[in-house]
Amino acid sequence: MATRGIPPGPFTHTAPGDLGAHRETMLENELLLRNKLALPKSRAFSLPGAGFTYGRPNEKRVYTAGDGDLMVLPCVPALRGWYGYVNDLPSRARRIPDRDFKTLNQCALSAGLVTTNEHFDYRANHDIRCKPKDQIKKGYRRFPPWMVFGMPSRPSTPIFEILEHKFQDKWITQRFNQLAMRRREEEHISGNSSVSSKKKNCMGYNTRAAKLRTFQNPVDEQAPWQMPRFAKSAMPHLETFRNSKAKKDAFENFDLDRVSRKGTLGQGVYEEAKKN
Repeated sequence: MATRGIPPGPFTHTAPGDLGAHRETMLENELLLRNKLALPKSRAFSLPGAGFTYGRPNEKRVYTAGDGDLMVLPCVPALRGWYGYVNDLPSRARRIPDRDFKTLNQCALSAGLVTTNEHFDYRANHDIRCKPKDQIKKGYRRFPPWMVFGMPSRPSTPIFEILEHKFQDKWITQRFNQLAMRRREEEHISGNSSVSSKKKNCMGYNTRAAKLRTFQNPVDEQAPWQMPRFAKSAMPHLETFRNSKAKKDAFENFDLDRVSRKGTLGQGVYEEAKKN
């Protein structure tokens, strides 16, 4: 902030102002700079003075009397392409192409080198450069003028055939033809076969389900395994039934009563009677 009686200095538009501590690094910190009135925000870059000209200087040629008509017509150098101008930029021919690491890797593998140290030594002793772009032959595929690219258009929907149910009638006709052909084949097979083969065709397949229906292996009902000490000594501490008969009757009554109760186990409230 500028103060009265003090001329503006380089630290006037900074965070501490003219009266605070000053360091040269404050002028290079964008966060400590303040905006000037009617001027764009400063980015704390040190730029050259007002007399500095940006760009690359052109190299001028001094024309002499030996140039002949150039002294008479000064526009001739411009018409001839300014041949007096010398371009110092490196041309494409002078540029060193980059190393072709793909070819180097292929050659190293062909030589039987696998490890990274072997590849490093091979690249140090062999130098393969990439070809310039103007020397690479690009193979362009020529297409005939009548070729069309893209996806083919979907055919239009046959509205009249849909309204006439033509696809349904076609499917029904094909289905009838298939059934008739299958029926003719069955009649042909049954007419040429004997009575035994007919009985054989009438019999069902001898599947696993058919075998299980005819016979089931007897299974002995065994109690689940339990440690002997728990089977004898581990008895319940509380028995609410007087005897085994009372317990059995209670479970039978529960099975009958669970029909009218709600819940998966039949232990809920009673359901109301439903009207048909």
